[in-house]
Amino acid sequence: MKMGSFKNMWKQLQQALFGRGVTPAMLTALLALNDKSWIDEIVAVLKKHSATNGEQPIVDTMQIESNHEVARAIMGTNFLGLAEIEKAYGVKYTPAMRAKMKIIPDELMKVLVTCAETHILVAGFQLSIDDINQKTTNVMYFSPSSDGPFERKHFARIAVGLRWFLLRKEVIQNSKMKTYGEQKGIIPLGEELPYAREVVFGGVALFLTTGERLFERLTFVRCKDVSYKSCRVCVSADNYQGKLCISGFHDRRRDEILGACSILNS
Repeated sequence: MKMGSFKNMWKQLQQALFGRGVTPAMLTALLALNDKSWIDEIVAVLKKHSATNGEQPIVDTMQIESNHEVARAIMGTNFLGLAEIEKAYGVKYTPAMRAKMKIIPDELMKVLVTCAETHILVAGFQLSIDDINQKTTNVMYFSPSSDGPFERKHFARIAVGLRWFLLRKEVIQNSKMKTYGEQKGIIPLGEELPYAREVVFGGVALFLTTGERLFERLTFVRCKDVSYKSCRVCVSADNYQGKLCISGFHDRRRDEILGACSILNS
C-alpha cells in the first residue's frame, strides 16, 4: 500500500471517529492503556473481513514492522524517522541500531494525536553539533555571544544519542521577555527544555527533509547548555542569511527575540 493511500485512510478514520464524539483526548487515553488487547481484536476483524472478501490477508504490521507507520500517519511531515535521518545526514543505522529504534516508546505514542501539529517526532542518531556542521553544507552559523565569551568546545561535541524524541516546533506562548529561570517555570507538564544538540539535530533534519524551519524567524530559544558561566546556549533556526544560528545570551536577559521551546524524550 502506498503511503499516500495510508494517510488518506487514516484521516478518514479520524474524521469518522471525531464525528461520533471520539476526542483526541479519548484516543490518547486508549493508547495509554496497559492492556493492548483491543489492537488484537481490531486486527482479527480486519483479517476476517479480508478472508471473507477473498482479499490478500492483512499482516499485523504493529508486530512485524514496528509502530513507525502508525506514527508517520499521525504526524505526517512532522515525522522524521530512520529513512529521513539517513538521507538528511548521510548516515546509516546498523541492524543493532534499527533493533533498538524499532518500537517508538508508549510514552511518546500516547501523545502523538494531541501534538501532531505542534511537535516533530525525531529518530536520534549519534551525531554532535560539530558532526552535523561537517556533514551539511551552508546551513549552520556560529555567532559570537552578545552577552560575553562564547565557548562551543564542550556542548558542540556531545552526540544526540540513539533514541526517539518529540521536539516542539514553535516558541512556547508567553515565553519571551523572560529570564531563563522564568522560562523554565512555564514548560508544559511532562516536557523539559532541550539541549542545543537536540534542537540543531531536529531543526536541520526538518529543513533538509521538508524545507520547513523551526520557530519564527529571528527568534532564539534558550537551551540547557551553558557556554560560559551564565551565558546560555541559544538556537535560532532561521537567522543569519537563512542559516540555523547558534549563539549565547545571559540567563538574566529579557528580550523579544529570546523564547523557549520544549522536548519530550523517550
